[in-house]
Amino acid sequence: MVYALSHPAIRVDVYVAGAVELKAKLDKGELDFALCTEIMNHGTVVHRDPVVWVTSAHYLIHEQDPLPIAVNHDGCIFRKWTIEALEKQRKAYRIVYVSTSVSGIIAAVENGLAVAPLGLSYLPKHLRALGPESGFPLLIKRYRIILGLVSFFQYFPICLRAF
Repeated sequence: MVYALSHPAIRVDVYVAGAVELKAKLDKGELDFALCTEIMNHGTVVHRDPVVWVTSAHYLIHEQDPLPIAVNHDGCIFRKWTIEALEKQRKAYRIVYVSTSVSGIIAAVENGLAVAPLGLSYLPKHLRALGPESGFPLLIKRYRIILGLVSFFQYFPICLRAF
């Protein structure tokens, strides 16, 4: 709320959704800007993050066959990367948990329900990363968070300095 107090004349409305929905709203002009994963074909890269497999520090769920996985909804790039990596390695899996949020995916992993791919910056200290040495296929090296702009922000980029 510090921003709101120091800039009382500026109204900020936040809309949280998956990248596919955000991109659609951005393309329709319903949002002034959006932060999305790399499904955007325009915009500015504002963050890069390695993607890693994560498992619970307390359960051995990653040793099950077929592998129980937690994924995002259909259309999410992380889900696509996950399934492609497992199928490329011919690793048997089953989707046991679907969530539209990172916090939901983390909760499934924390409670020993599944393993999942996460951006390394999202990795809580109480979860652990898995790699090829643990029998897990490499995921993409990193994903990008892209700032997509429409509306007046395209014409007046100085407005972004307020953020």
